[in-house]
Amino acid sequence: MLKKIIEKIASLAVEHPLPIIIIFILITLFSLYNLQAIEFDTAIKSQIPESMPSRSRLEEIENIFGGTEMIMLTVEAEDVLEAELLKKLKFISDELTKLGEVDQVNSPFTVNIIEGRNDELLIESAVNKIPADEAEKESLRARLKNSELVMGSVFAKNFKAVNIAVILSDNFDDAEVMGKIDNILAEADEKYGTETRVLKTGLPIIRALNAEIMQHDMRLLMPFGLVIMLIFLFLCFKQLRGVFLPFIVVVMSIIFSLSLLPTLGWKFQLLTVILPVILIAVTNDYGIHIIAAYQELAVGEKNSVQLSKDSVLKLGAPVIIAGITTVVGLLSLSTHLIVPARELGVLAGAGITFALFASLLFIPAVLSLLKVKTPLQNYRVEAQNNKESIKKGIIAAILFKTAELVGKKAKMILILSSLFVLVISFGIFMLNVDTNPISFYDKESDIVQATEIVNQNFGGANTISVVARGNITQSEMMQKISDFELKIKEFENVGEVNAVSKIIRTINREFHNGQAEFEKIPADDFALSQYLLLFSMSGDLDKMIDFKEENALLTARIETNSTEEISEVLKQIRSEAKNYGEGIFPLVGGFGDLLSELVNAVVRGQIISLFLSIILVIAVVMILFKSFTAGFYAAVPLVTALVSLFSLMGFLNIKLDMITAMLSSIMIGVGIDYTIHFLWRYREERRNLDKKEAVIQTLTTSGRGITFNALSVIVGFSILFVSGFLPVKFFAFLVTVSIAACLVGALLILPALVLIFEPEFLESD
Repeated sequence: MLKKIIEKIASLAVEHPLPIIIIFILITLFSLYNLQAIEFDTAIKSQIPESMPSRSRLEEIENIFGGTEMIMLTVEAEDVLEAELLKKLKFISDELTKLGEVDQVNSPFTVNIIEGRNDELLIESAVNKIPADEAEKESLRARLKNSELVMGSVFAKNFKAVNIAVILSDNFDDAEVMGKIDNILAEADEKYGTETRVLKTGLPIIRALNAEIMQHDMRLLMPFGLVIMLIFLFLCFKQLRGVFLPFIVVVMSIIFSLSLLPTLGWKFQLLTVILPVILIAVTNDYGIHIIAAYQELAVGEKNSVQLSKDSVLKLGAPVIIAGITTVVGLLSLSTHLIVPARELGVLAGAGITFALFASLLFIPAVLSLLKVKTPLQNYRVEAQNNKESIKKGIIAAILFKTAELVGKKAKMILILSSLFVLVISFGIFMLNVDTNPISFYDKESDIVQATEIVNQNFGGANTISVVARGNITQSEMMQKISDFELKIKEFENVGEVNAVSKIIRTINREFHNGQAEFEKIPADDFALSQYLLLFSMSGDLDKMIDFKEENALLTARIETNSTEEISEVLKQIRSEAKNYGEGIFPLVGGFGDLLSELVNAVVRGQIISLFLSIILVIAVVMILFKSFTAGFYAAVPLVTALVSLFSLMGFLNIKLDMITAMLSSIMIGVGIDYTIHFLWRYREERRNLDKKEAVIQTLTTSGRGITFNALSVIVGFSILFVSGFLPVKFFAFLVTVSIAACLVGALLILPALVLIFEPEFLESD
């Protein structure tokens, strides 16, 4: 059946070349027009299905208290109470409060401190006057030191750093907000000098930076990748048709795949950055095999039509099966829990399918219209002709030597490779998972430095939100909130905990002339109500208590960027919440919760997509060769490469994240191609040759296409090294290693297996 399909495809390509060429050009032009509708989305919530609990919890919290997203502006100085710096900070604070996207600004000039003075309770801003001299500055310092409401949240305890927290409204545009803040900071620099630099951090800033880098990567990676691919194709084939035809297929497939984003109502997200690179690396493979077959067959008196048709007939079957297995491997990502991963699998699968059809129809159609050129060399060599193979190039010589080595040392190769896999597999147990977007950036970047300042001085940049539910005006309920707040503050990696109970304790203490024994929740409900009323006039309770006074928000600031450690804190907080009975602390969520659930989603998605892709590609190989045994032979190079991949990640401390988690499905989908091409050609050669000669002929003919294929993938993905994202750079490195492992498996381990065990499915027609 497959043979008949290939014959029809080959005949269609050479008998109707012009209509086929026109159809592909029209599809590409329509897709190109559709690219202008692409939109970008960097929100973490968009990466999680709406049904996932962490997203539902976050949305419920935001429905009660409004926006909870925060931007933090930090400044380090020898002394942050210097008058000129305070003037600059006041200007920034005042300008930020004017922005429509801002709900609240917590700065030295807006956060209130509570003082009991001469039997009066004073609530006023932390810095209500810029100190004019050294005496006023030290007086201000002494005043601030006594207020736990600002120390460790607005001012560092050593007064060498200061923090402005900007709480945003529900709806805002990341890039627009960052642009406005940058304008304010630039104006502040112009007015007050640039001696002190303001650093920004927070999820909105990270998302805005992600969007900038995504667009930068798209502008840089795709053109750079295409140029690199052109050079590589020329080095492989040294003929213009061998260079430009696979190249044109790559460009068309990228345009077609990206055009599906607006068509399907999807947006360009962080993971989508690697889509064009996947297509650059993978989609030229099928064209490479067709061109390689064309050059191999271009001997004797053949016209262009017959030669083009023969090229498809010769390698059409393995190319189709290789394409199907690659698509199947990528489509396994559609089961992933991470939304962008699902979309990436579908888009890459569609692009590769398009490239497969273009390679089998468009390329032969064009070749059939061109004059036959004399091939640069004939790649089929006699089994014993080592010198002749050397004349045909370095790759041919290496492949011939590899074939000889396998023929002589097959058992030794299997033993050594098995020992290698066994030893290196210990690295898997060192593998860690991390989904915090701050890990996308270099340690020396401004965003990471700002985050570290916040982690070290201001309680932490990551947050976990807890909702307390009940009558907040009752002393009994407030006492539970206070106990809970003080308890979770003791947990490891919890910095500051912002809660209304802290304010009430402070008011009660200061109301009693600062006596420490009164730093507690008043037992009298009336007194509590009066305290709440008094402090609410300042507006500082808006993000802590809802209008009906039925819900209170506690925000735990986490001092670590490790999602593993954030997850542990989350577990402790949830466990503590259960001690107060059902319904008292019904919601524990926030962005720390999102990051924690992303870890679980990445791990589960990795496991599901990994096993599904292996099972599906093995099933395809079994069907192709009509043998259960064939599937297991095909699995050996893949398993070897997978073990090497995850072990290397463990040894090098490369985290499993949303980007590197895509690697296994891509590797399986691509790596299985090499196995299929080897087995297919070996079975053909085995009809007329003994097993050792068949291995030599397979490696020196199809081995060339397999090697070019693998090198093209490595070269294609290598352009990711210039990406602005660290995980993308790691991805490039890991692709290089994993594809190299697949290549070694297909050209060294697999031939050794077939020589030793002589599987029946390769011995019969």
